[in-house]
Amino acid sequence: VEVLSTALFACRRSAARSIQSIWRYVLQRRRFVMIRQAVLRLQAHGRGLMARRLSAALRRHRCAVRLQCAARGRSARRRRCHLMFALGRLQRAIRAWRARRQLARCLGSTVRIQRWRRRTVRRLREKRRWLCALLVQRAWRGHTGRKVCKLRMAAQQRRRSAGSRLLHSWRTRVCDRVMHRHENRDVMGRGGTLDRSSFGYVGECQALAEANTSGELLAAAGALRGR
Repeated sequence: VEVLSTALFACRRSAARSIQSIWRYVLQRRRFVMIRQAVLRLQAHGRGLMARRLSAALRRHRCAVRLQCAARGRSARRRRCHLMFALGRLQRAIRAWRARRQLARCLGSTVRIQRWRRRTVRRLREKRRWLCALLVQRAWRGHTGRKVCKLRMAAQQRRRSAGSRLLHSWRTRVCDRVMHRHENRDVMGRGGTLDRSSFGYVGECQALAEANTSGELLAAAGALRGR
């Protein structure tokens, strides 16, 4: 009986231990689940709070950025309007200055072109007058030159005619004189012809050359050819 009671006690004690361990496990499990749920809730609430704070900060930042953008855009647009107005005035001034300078250049170029045209027209007129004067002078000089040339040619022709007549008369006189001398020497043969076969012809010719000069002989020869 004692052995049975000891075994029963040991069995009961091991069963109690098993029951206690299981109950403790259940209790700890429930406690762990509750703690984990609480931690998750706390984390969720903390994250939500942080997210709400962050979103609020982001909204504030976005609103500030929008306000800054609006203010900067307004100031930029205002400054752009001022700059565009100033730029427009500057452009108008520069365009007016360029237009005035271009007008001055055009007027200066027009004046220079007019001066050049007038000088060119004046030079052309002077050149035409000079050419006309040259033509008139050339015609007059040609006329006077031809007239003088005709007069000189006529005078030269008269001088030549007079010289020819004088030369002819002189040659005729010289030829008559030479022939008279020749007849006086009686160099002609019988029948009134010259004996060319005799040796006296050479001597007579030498005597004739000695009695007359070379000019007289040439004049006599020219007169005989003319006859």
